Amino acid sequence: MTDRDRLLTKARKTKNIEDWNMYKRLRNKCNNKLKSAKQSFYYLGAKIYNDLPIEIRREGDYDQFLKLFKDYYK
Repeated sequence: MTDRDRLLTKARKTKNIEDWNMYKRLRNKCNNKLKSAKQSFYYLGAKIYNDLPIEIRREGDYDQFLKLFKDYYK
């Protein structure tokens, strides 16, 4: 992301089409990586939630769910 920001600064200063194209390519790569990371994060959360015992899901004990979720990421 730092490289993306540097390219944006450079493109604004030079106003060169090639610099803008390089910035846009890197911006799109960063956005795609962020989308992918968010998607896998929420997918994992749903998977952990579905693996919980039914009693916990029925009671809505989200504190225990969050504890399990945090423990998984340690």
